[in-house]
Amino acid sequence: MATNRFGDTVSQPPTPTDAPLTNRFGDTVGQPVLPKEKVAEDEGVLQEFAEGVGSGLIGIGQGIGELVASGIDLVADTDYAESVTNAGEATRDYLGLDPTGFVGKGAEIITQFVIPGVGVAGAVSKAGKAARLARGATGPMTRSQRFGQAAKELAAAGAVDAAVANDGTTTIGDFFDGGPTATNQELGLSGREEALRRLGNKFKVGTEAALLGGVAQGVLSGLGVGAQKAAQTQTGQAVGRAVGESQPVQAGKGLVNRTREYLKNAERRRVFGVNPGEADMGRGEQFIADALGSLRYRSYLPEEMATERLLVQGKVQPYIKRAEVTLNKLEKNIDTAIGKMGKEVTAKSSVG
Repeated sequence: MATNRFGDTVSQPPTPTDAPLTNRFGDTVGQPVLPKEKVAEDEGVLQEFAEGVGSGLIGIGQGIGELVASGIDLVADTDYAESVTNAGEATRDYLGLDPTGFVGKGAEIITQFVIPGVGVAGAVSKAGKAARLARGATGPMTRSQRFGQAAKELAAAGAVDAAVANDGTTTIGDFFDGGPTATNQELGLSGREEALRRLGNKFKVGTEAALLGGVAQGVLSGLGVGAQKAAQTQTGQAVGRAVGESQPVQAGKGLVNRTREYLKNAERRRVFGVNPGEADMGRGEQFIADALGSLRYRSYLPEEMATERLLVQGKVQPYIKRAEVTLNKLEKNIDTAIGKMGKEVTAKSSVG
C-alpha cells in the first residue's frame, strides 16, 4: 500500500496482465496490441544471388531433361517429362533454393538463359572464325557474311534458350495474353498431347528469344554509334562523368565486383582447396563452382588457354589436309610400283 501527498492510503495500480481492463467509464477494453517486428524476406544480396545461380543451374538441367523426356513421351505416349519437372522442384526444395527479389530472380534468369545463350553464340562465332582461318580467309567479312554469321549466332542462342526452358516459362505473348508466342498452359493433358504442348512451348520460347536477340543487337548497335558521337561533345562528356559517379551506378559496379570476386573465390577454393583460416565450402558453393565449370566451354582452364584449344583444330587443319594429300600420292605410287613389279615378275616367269 502507498499514501498520497495528503497522507491518504491509496492502492497501487494493477500490473498489466492478459485479463481485460476497464476504462474510467467502466467499459471493458482489451490490452493494447504492440506492433510486431516485421520479418524481412530479403536474406542478403549475396545469398539471394547464390540461390538464383543455383536455381538457374538446376533449371538448365531440368529444361534439357524435359526436352529429352518430351521426345520420348511423344514417341512412346508416356509421361516422363512430368517426372523430370517434379525432380527439379524437389531438388530446389532439398537445397533450400528459393530466390526472391530483383537480385535473386535476375541471377536465376541470367544463369539459366542469358549465360548459356551468349556462351553458345560466342562459341559459334569462334567456330566461324576458325573455319575462315582454315580456309585461309584473313580479311574483314563482307556485309552478307556478317549478316549470315549473326543469324547463326541468334539461331544458336534461341535453340539453347528453348532447350533450357522449363515447363511454365512465360513469354512476352503471355504477358499480353495473346500473340504468336503465347504459350499453351492447358492442364490435364498426358502422353503425346502433353509432349506436344511442352515442345510447342519450348519452340515459342526459343523463337521469341532469337527475335528479341536480333532486335536488341540492332538497337544496341545503333545506340552505340549514337552514343559514340554524343560522347565526343563536352555536354556528353559531362553527363557521362555525372552518370558514372552517381550512387546507383557505383552501387551496381560494387555489386558486379563482389559477384565476380565471389565466383572467382568459389572456383579457386574448389580447384586448389580452402586456404588456412577460411571456412569450409558449403554444399551450395560447391554446387555453383562445379556447375559453372561444367557449363563453360573452358571448364576450369584459363581463358587464353581455352581459346587456343578451341582454335587449334582450325590452325592444324591445313597441315592435316596437306599430309592426307601427300599420303594419298605415296599410296598411289606404291601401288603403281608394286603393279609394275608384279608384271615384271610375271613376264620373267613366262620367258623362263
